Amino acid sequence: MNLLNFIDLSSRQIFFVLPLVIACVYTVYNCITNPNLTSKERLIWLLAILLFPVVGCVFYLFFNKDRLAPRKVMRK
Repeated sequence: MNLLNFIDLSSRQIFFVLPLVIACVYTVYNCITNPNLTSKERLIWLLAILLFPVVGCVFYLFFNKDRLAPRKVMRK
């Protein structure tokens, strides 16, 4: 059984779907590991990314707090 037949995607559709899936997975990982977000902000971003994958990913990548503020520096 071919995996593409099970998913019912042609090889052309894979070239469009696969980059979107990779971008969404990267965005979720980046959101979870972002030290500049509070837990409430993180939850809101994750909901936006998971409910509206394409728009949520684009908005997070351009408007997240990580791009607006410098990273927190850990002191010894």
